[in-house]
Amino acid sequence: MKKLTILFVSLAITTLCYAQKAEVKNGQVFSDGTAIAKIEKEGCTAFASTCSFYIKSLDGTPLITVVAMEMNDPAEVSVADADGKVRYLRYSFTGINGFAETKNPSMLMTKPKDVIQSVVKAGLIKDGKLDEAAVINFINANGQRYTQRQKDLNPQIIIIERD
Repeated sequence: MKKLTILFVSLAITTLCYAQKAEVKNGQVFSDGTAIAKIEKEGCTAFASTCSFYIKSLDGTPLITVVAMEMNDPAEVSVADADGKVRYLRYSFTGINGFAETKNPSMLMTKPKDVIQSVVKAGLIKDGKLDEAAVINFINANGQRYTQRQKDLNPQIIIIERD
């Protein structure tokens, strides 16, 4: 039991030591204090149902487009939310076929920091470019659960997916 406790404490300390800190200042994305990309937003106002974020390399090359979206899911209906609104982020990557979806941590207005947390944590940008292996892992790990849920709820609706 003592060895197991020591193992868990060691893992927790190691994780904390290697956790990257993501920040956004003046439209730039910082990882552990180093600028790694730029971020622009469009249509992101309080209570907006969708808005877009464009993550670019420091020289302006498009890397990732993230769209904050929402859907109504009957399984999520509650006293506080009669519509069952589910907010999520959809990530698409320049030059890589596929996309990923993650839960949106924001309930009101999506902020750039909400978007870049997972980008930095997953190591999607390396040396000013997309890390293709990290992107493929991110896509495989997160999948398209919200798009799939929409298809399951409304099989008669055709969802057009763009690369």
